[in-house]
Amino acid sequence: MVSAQEVPAPGAPAVGAGKARAAEFGGIRTRWALLLSLAGGLALYAAFPPVDAWPLAVAAPALLAVALAGRSLRASFCCGLVCGLGTFAPLLTWLVNEAWYAWFALMAAESVLFAILAVGQRLMLRLRCWPFAVACWWVTVEAIRDRWPYAFPLGRLAMSQSVAPDVRWVAVVGVPFLSFLIALTAAAAGRAVLAALAARATASL
Repeated sequence: MVSAQEVPAPGAPAVGAGKARAAEFGGIRTRWALLLSLAGGLALYAAFPPVDAWPLAVAAPALLAVALAGRSLRASFCCGLVCGLGTFAPLLTWLVNEAWYAWFALMAAESVLFAILAVGQRLMLRLRCWPFAVACWWVTVEAIRDRWPYAFPLGRLAMSQSVAPDVRWVAVVGVPFLSFLIALTAAAAGRAVLAALAARATASL
C-alpha cells in the first residue's frame, strides 16, 4: 500500500509523530488515495440520517487528509471529487423524488466545488500546524457552500451530530465551531496515521 515515494532520502530526519509535516511523507499510492477518499465521502454520508452513525463524521476528514498527503494538484482534485461524490450522491437522493436532474445538478455542483477546494487543503498540508489549518478549511468550505452556488448548507459536519452527546455544544458555540472541533479531532487523527506510515517506511530501510 505504501509507495516508493514514501521512503525519505538517506540522511533525512526521521518523521516524528507529533512534529512532522504531512509534506514530508510521500503519500500512499494514488489508487489507495482514491479509495480512501471514497471511504471518507461515504463515511460522512453515513454520519447523517437515516444511517446516523455520527462518529463517522470524524473519520471522513481524517481519511481525506491521509489521501491528500503527497498528492499532486490534479490528483488532489480527483480525490476531492471522489470524496464529494461519495457524500453528496447518496445524501441528496431525496431530490430524485422531485426531479432527477435537480439531484444531478446539485450533486455535481457540490462535488466539483468540493474538489476544487480540496486542492487548497492539499497545500495546507505543507504547514507545520496543518491540523488547525485543515479544521479552518472545513469551516470555510461549509461557509462557501452555504452561499454558493445554491446556498445549500446540507452536509455540515456539525449537522451530523443531531443525536451525539456533543450536540449540546451547538447552543453554546454555534454550528461552525462544532464543525471546527470535529475537523480538528479528525485532522489530528490523520496526522497520527501519516506519522505512523512514515515511521514504518523509515523502519523498512
